[in-house]
Amino acid sequence: MSEPLTPQALDRALALDGDYKALFERLLLALSPDRADAVQMLMAARNGTWAMMLQTPPGRALYLGSALSGTVTALATLGWRIVCGGTDADHLALAARRDAALNPGRVRHLLLDGRELPFGDSTFDLVIQEGGDLSFQQECRRVARGERVLIADNRLAYKRSTGVRGRFDKPGPLRWLSAALRPKRGERSLLGYRRLCGPHARAFALYPHSREYSHVVALDSPLPALTVGRMERRNRIKVIAKRLGLFPLLTPSFALFSGGRGKTRIERILAALGERIGEAPGAIEHLVATRSNGALVLTAAAEAPGGWSVHIPLSPLKRGQARRHALSLRDLPARFPDLPLPAYLFEGELEGVYLTAERRLGGVSAPQLTGDRDATRRMFTDMARILAGLRLGPPVTLTEEEFETLIGERIDRVRRLCARAETEQWITRRLERLRGELVGRRFPRVLYHADLRSKHLQVTTQGRVLGILDWGTREERFLPYVDLLHLFVHERKQESGTLPREAWRSIVRGEFTEAERLALEDYAQRLGLEPDLCRALEAAHPLLVAGMAELNWDYSRPRWLHHQYGV
Repeated sequence: MSEPLTPQALDRALALDGDYKALFERLLLALSPDRADAVQMLMAARNGTWAMMLQTPPGRALYLGSALSGTVTALATLGWRIVCGGTDADHLALAARRDAALNPGRVRHLLLDGRELPFGDSTFDLVIQEGGDLSFQQECRRVARGERVLIADNRLAYKRSTGVRGRFDKPGPLRWLSAALRPKRGERSLLGYRRLCGPHARAFALYPHSREYSHVVALDSPLPALTVGRMERRNRIKVIAKRLGLFPLLTPSFALFSGGRGKTRIERILAALGERIGEAPGAIEHLVATRSNGALVLTAAAEAPGGWSVHIPLSPLKRGQARRHALSLRDLPARFPDLPLPAYLFEGELEGVYLTAERRLGGVSAPQLTGDRDATRRMFTDMARILAGLRLGPPVTLTEEEFETLIGERIDRVRRLCARAETEQWITRRLERLRGELVGRRFPRVLYHADLRSKHLQVTTQGRVLGILDWGTREERFLPYVDLLHLFVHERKQESGTLPREAWRSIVRGEFTEAERLALEDYAQRLGLEPDLCRALEAAHPLLVAGMAELNWDYSRPRWLHHQYGV
């Protein structure tokens, strides 16, 4: 999808007064689901995760590409002062509204006309070209006094993003050969880009594709590397191609850095962190672009007691969640000694960047064991016991006032922004039914992780839980069972490769696996939960998930509840 924004939707959005969040939500509602998805991908700050590999300290930067790219948000959040140049006046106007809201005073927007850049020689410490016309490269070299970065697609790519989240185009042999011989937008191979950028350019893969990448992978050195877990190892073609050294040849997208000197930004940050905590920084094993608009840096252990997990928000809106996560790691062990957590290391600013750091856990991420029934049973057994240990006291009666505080107030926003009359009606019916099922009942309250999925669990290869990660959505007091139910639904989704709706509906029909049934029975017995209370929460699962999401998203996703759960 080359251009997801329609002029009509953009014109209507720009005519709106008020804050940027409301403007953006209205814009997404005016687009088709696929176009709205493509706009969100384009504007995600996670697109700028590669900036951690810059060698030049923050200063003045020129950005050339889509003015709407989330790369601009990330660079501004990381301390750069940016001139954002583009050829579309409406895109620049929308970008100006965004940047004034998220990073006021850090981004200037400039409408470009022609092949020459209106700047003197050596004006900028950093010049970025993200896609687009490669003929600007000579001008980029002229105006740069420091580092240059080119983000570009590979003419030999074995797949490309379609512009819709999770969808990739994988051409057959003939179409791949045609694209390689006659690239539509002047794409080059890695060797071709090296000729353009200079022989000493540092090359990285943005994998799986620059529009939706999860890993920044070094192509000139072993690290940072691509994570290759159990699920990836099942793809024999991918494994064989990697062993043959074909990854740099066929990977879909590149980031090439020219003209820098010295240590990278993340190396300087890790050195400063090491000084603070009294440890030597280990090698950067993985640099991950997270879905929540952060950069996650995983280091190896330089010495005992182990490596680090470093979280760097790439948007100002992500900082609050990062802080909540860090404070959870710091404070919860004293309250819940049996809760397995990574050890807290640091929270604050280093080298001008806000970050949090924790001890990296061993084992594997739980999704790597998806499909292993024995491992899943052990994981569910452990989680039932762990989550039951998060009770906050004896059972108490749920009042009408507490129902509104815990559930009703957050659902009002879900209902206002769900974008479908049928969904709005379902929300109203389900909310009132849940009110009747819960108000006046006695049951314990619990500490609420609020986004508990298997990817937030670190486990042994046998499925034993080593730690629960990512506490940025934590709530101090909520309903029982909701975390365990969310884990059930997403583990089923992970195994089947479908949307959550099918997993949720099968649970509502009572189709529990033996592992789920045993875990639920143990959890319910430990907390004294009656079966009909569990059934009520199962039926309301989409409502509870949507309420959590609206508390934590930086903007409301259009039609999300209908798309994910079919309501």
